[in-house]
Amino acid sequence: YVVNGKYAPGEVGSFIGMDSVENPRFVVGVFAYSPGGEGGAVAGPVFKDVMSFTLGKYGVPPTDTKAPDFNVYG
Repeated sequence: YVVNGKYAPGEVGSFIGMDSVENPRFVVGVFAYSPGGEGGAVAGPVFKDVMSFTLGKYGVPPTDTKAPDFNVYG
């Protein structure tokens, strides 16, 4: 977030996710600026609300398939 040519204090948290494992139809990305920090604490719940609404609106049924495990290196 830039104000008068300088970065404002705070952070931008993000959460990106997709729907069902078998046949993904939707990807949602949420980016939240938080002047006091903790932007990620805002982005996760917003993702949940947006994705839940979207799945309900388009009639995507729940799945019981477990998502695959991923190894994360970093």
